[in-house]
Amino acid sequence: MADVQLTVIDQQDTQIALAVPGIQGATGPTGSVAAAANGTAALPSITFTNDPSTGISYVPTQALAFSVAGVQRAVMSASVFAFGATTGDCGIEVGNGATANRAAYIDLVGDTTYTDYGARFVRNDAGANTETAIFHRGTGPLVLQTQDAGPIRFDTTGTERLRINAGGNVGIGTSAPSQALDVATVGSTNVAVRVRNDAGVADLYVLASGDAFLASQNAGKSLLLGTQGGEKVRIDPAGRLLVGTGMDSGGALFQVNGDRIRVSTAKTPASATATGTTGEICWDANYIYVCTATNTWKRTAIATW
Repeated sequence: MADVQLTVIDQQDTQIALAVPGIQGATGPTGSVAAAANGTAALPSITFTNDPSTGISYVPTQALAFSVAGVQRAVMSASVFAFGATTGDCGIEVGNGATANRAAYIDLVGDTTYTDYGARFVRNDAGANTETAIFHRGTGPLVLQTQDAGPIRFDTTGTERLRINAGGNVGIGTSAPSQALDVATVGSTNVAVRVRNDAGVADLYVLASGDAFLASQNAGKSLLLGTQGGEKVRIDPAGRLLVGTGMDSGGALFQVNGDRIRVSTAKTPASATATGTTGEICWDANYIYVCTATNTWKRTAIATW
């Protein structure tokens, strides 16, 4: 085969000698470029006949730059491939131009165990309403972190739904959470936090009046209050307040399973016709007083023994 040399003239009139396997006579090692000028973003060294401002140039040190229409759009070094330009938007599209449904994903490989991917960001292949997912492999944490004092925000249908502010407060329905968990529904008559399991549902409301309302939504079930994992107070389905017991005894609306009830402050009605509401009970050092009808008091003496 006769010796052949292929010569390309770049924008700076520099000759680039190319060697092609099986073709002899080219300058430099077989299959390599012998020499080329560095070029610039506006005038890359390796370019195209119909577009001399689009091509590849050299960026000191040891990096290739890719230009489109005279603007540098990407740089590739030994370890980084960076996209961008000094002006205008920039982006990466994966899967553009597809003629049928297919998954599009970006894989990150950073270890020798998960060599196919350690993390994956994927748009699945089930059509226009398919899921978009982030997969994380290994037992280390998946971290979503702001380095500066910015919040983390979650939106649906173009509206903010949840925010974690720089102090760690979580806001649902509010962009300014003031407590560890701050729940709000603007324009609603009630704000509710619902807790449920297979056995039932409990709701916490702030009513339109501003009153707080904690309710069991389960027919025939009670609302319990406790400490240290044990029940202390119960409101049963009939509205009875049971203290120290979970069982109704006698049907009274207020029942205490204990050997005493304390009213800590003494009160002496000014007279038998002093202002009072039926059922009030009070005491002083000498008497126990009971309001038996509106503004009508009776008393009984008490003594030591």
